[in-house]
Amino acid sequence: MKADLYLFNSSFIDKDEISPDIFCDNLRELQKTILHINKINNQFPSEKDQVFRNNDIFYIKIFENVTIHDILFVKNEYFSKYRDEISILRKILINHAKQSDLTEEEIVFLLMNNSDALTGLLCFHSIDVDEIDDKLIIQTKEHWDNFHRYFLSKNPVDESNFYYESQKYFTNINFHPNVEPSLRGLEGGLKKFAKGIVYNLTQLNDNFSKYNNPSDRIRTLRKFSSICKVDASAEGDTRRRSSLTFDFIDENSNPISIYCEPHLKLGKNDLPGDTHFYFNRIYFHEGKPDVEGGRILVAHIGKHL
Repeated sequence: MKADLYLFNSSFIDKDEISPDIFCDNLRELQKTILHINKINNQFPSEKDQVFRNNDIFYIKIFENVTIHDILFVKNEYFSKYRDEISILRKILINHAKQSDLTEEEIVFLLMNNSDALTGLLCFHSIDVDEIDDKLIIQTKEHWDNFHRYFLSKNPVDESNFYYESQKYFTNINFHPNVEPSLRGLEGGLKKFAKGIVYNLTQLNDNFSKYNNPSDRIRTLRKFSSICKVDASAEGDTRRRSSLTFDFIDENSNPISIYCEPHLKLGKNDLPGDTHFYFNRIYFHEGKPDVEGGRILVAHIGKHL
């Protein structure tokens, strides 16, 4: 699902306490975020995020009491030592952003009054905006991932969309094609479980590798469960091996069968007051270095197999 992301003028205003090193770090972080957005746009071209700027941004005093316009377009010996940073700033504002006539006030009003729209703020310095959910403020790649995950959990649309979108925002995971049809078999339906699935995939994508001990799967799953507040376990019945084995692709483009024994249990749905226990699962494998880029392998998101 495409989003409109606005470079937020106020976040570019010079802060006296910001050192030149932090200034340069923030600039490179914003560049890294935008380049990641462009990479995902190229991989999934049907719905691209768009970055916008209001031209008033060029008259903001961004550093050492000097405007962005002066840094980009007026020769100054002092800024010659920041040649690389100036190039980055120019690319962000001119190459990667489209012009928008929306003022900062209009953008904030848009975010405050249409919480279901995929609209976010791209920020240079970290910033708090009154009455704007922090999830809509993007500075890093991780912020962008969480921005889209938040909307995906709120509005999965349907199983095909959820499968397609998940591949964008959980890039440490390879999703088997079986995931899309398996989502249709979720006990209770996708809309009841989207938030829980997104939470579990977030923990798997962002944190599983921190606790993974390849030589001790059981201990890994226990630690992962305890720290990340998920319900992870291994399949105890080896007679079910065939039903939990899926073909993935190795580095030589050959199919390889992998037993996806570990699973995350989805026993409760997202609706408050529903006490029914559901038997839904996310079946996965920790990943192999020579399979699907070494990513975690998710084979099934649906009813218990």
